[in-house]
Amino acid sequence: MPCTKASRATSSTDSPRRGGSLAEKQLEGRDGLAEGMFGVDPKGDPEKARVVRQFTQALLAGVMVQWMVAPETAPSAQDLTDGLRAIIGDDLA
Repeated sequence: MPCTKASRATSSTDSPRRGGSLAEKQLEGRDGLAEGMFGVDPKGDPEKARVVRQFTQALLAGVMVQWMVAPETAPSAQDLTDGLRAIIGDDLA
């Protein structure tokens, strides 16, 4: 069976040293997402930064997997915007 990037990333738990390093880099990246995309300062409001970075990472990872599996049916930016608006109760204009 061929080794994909996704399978290599998920196999990082086989090596505690590699898994710890990957987890640290992922946390750094999430902080960058919270601050860069939403202006949330991880030092000024660590709890808000934590939930924003987790949400953003989950959204990005899910979209990435959809693009890897079936790019022709993956959501567009507008689809994601409309979906979020529907969830939070904002009228779709």
